[in-house]
Amino acid sequence: SLSFYPDYPIPGFLDFIQPGMQAMSNGNMTAEDWTRDLQAFYDDGRDATLAG
Repeated sequence: SLSFYPDYPIPGFLDFIQPGMQAMSNGNMTAEDWTRDLQAFYDDGRDATLAG
């Protein structure tokens, strides 16, 4: 689908980053936790995209 930011690397990226940023702002998640989760989300999405 089209979006305002066509350079999102994987499907669902925006849906992932928004709540994570909110959780960090609220102090419910550390930057290290969010970065680890983001990397895992990206890796899974990339693998699924490349697999077709």
